[in-house]
Amino acid sequence: MQPHNPYAPPVAKVDDIEEDHSDESIEALPVSEKWKDRFKAIAHAGGVKFPNLKDLPKNERRKAFSFNVLAFLFGPVYYIAKGMWKKGLALFIGVRAGRDCAEYCAWLFRVGQDRERSWLRGERRVRNACEYRLLQENGFG
Repeated sequence: MQPHNPYAPPVAKVDDIEEDHSDESIEALPVSEKWKDRFKAIAHAGGVKFPNLKDLPKNERRKAFSFNVLAFLFGPVYYIAKGMWKKGLALFIGVRAGRDCAEYCAWLFRVGQDRERSWLRGERRVRNACEYRLLQENGFG
């Protein structure tokens, strides 16, 4: 006999995906009312492929889909706080790399900023008009 693992996913019977679920069978589920409403909306939309989604009223459509803004904004922190630090770190690095690539492309194609304001670290910028004039007078400009 195997010892009980508290971190193992729950063992449940996997039903046929195309099977129709009635409101009564959804009401019998041991989940919160919020999830029952979501499952009912998905069942009324025709199942996981949502063929009847456009026929649903707007408030019921909203129940079938939900978006958590805080989870979107603080996703890496959530994963790290839950102990999934590898996934959180990978997500953070991926988002940071994507942001850096977008910033580089914006700089490269001069979107929203001058090329003089370069993010490249080695370039020297003229800080003010006096420094520019001094450089011009001494033959460096």
